[in-house]
Amino acid sequence: MKPIKTILASAILACSTTTMSYAFDNGVNPTYEAPKVNRAPKIDGVVDNKLWDAAPWRDVAYTIIDSASAGDPAPEDISGRYKVVWTHSAIYLLAEISDDRLSDDYPNPFDNWWNEDTLEIFIDEDNSGGYHGWEPVAGDPMAEHNAYAYHIGLDNQALDIGPNADLEVGPQMYPEHITARWKRDNDSHKIIWEVKIKVFDDTYLPGMNPAQLAMSRQWLHAGKTLGFMVSLIDADGTDLDNNGGQDREYFLGDVDVPVWQEADGGFPMPDWMGKNRGWVDASVFGNLKLVR
Repeated sequence: MKPIKTILASAILACSTTTMSYAFDNGVNPTYEAPKVNRAPKIDGVVDNKLWDAAPWRDVAYTIIDSASAGDPAPEDISGRYKVVWTHSAIYLLAEISDDRLSDDYPNPFDNWWNEDTLEIFIDEDNSGGYHGWEPVAGDPMAEHNAYAYHIGLDNQALDIGPNADLEVGPQMYPEHITARWKRDNDSHKIIWEVKIKVFDDTYLPGMNPAQLAMSRQWLHAGKTLGFMVSLIDADGTDLDNNGGQDREYFLGDVDVPVWQEADGGFPMPDWMGKNRGWVDASVFGNLKLVR
């Protein structure tokens, strides 16, 4: 695992009672066991229970950022849970999200993506942990792709910071990686979001030719464990910074990320980062174990 994230230092990105299948390996990183399915789910925001029933729910229950210092959000303001299944070719995620105000106020997907309602999926393909997202702890443009923080907006496009084909680091779209669709549920303020994730290793670059993509693509098998974390960004149109645009109010995660301590070692995390370490440090991800 390595690192980088050029423009995010100024942006300060982030990125129910249920049955859960996870265990705390070291007090921080939970493990979710995802079952294999024989048929891939159709990514349309409509739940096929026959495919998804075998997978356990996991809550996105921890407050990582509370921008207004208002305390944990009410469930109707923002809450969610997800489940995961897999095939040989991809990981599939089903998210059930309650949000009383959907917000997509910035039409340009490269503008303020961290300040819009977002489903964020973190993946570390080789589960090696370590830094991946901030220039001061990196130095190697390819380090960014040792982990991905896919910001999936309401337009269903996935964005992360990483190198382009010329190794220039900045926000990139990842259509080869992510296919996503959501629909409103019959329940008030609830949406169903389905995501297909093709897994790539750290050699990936945008603009690769088909042969290069095939080399970077990772095929899945039972027993493989990936670094994995899921988060929700909630923005209700409030201008918290008085900058003329809406700001992120909450950032929730399914892992209770600890604040960096000196005893953790490595590159010191600034105080303003708090628990918002996932976009920089894949060591705080949970684990996704693929099982039959």
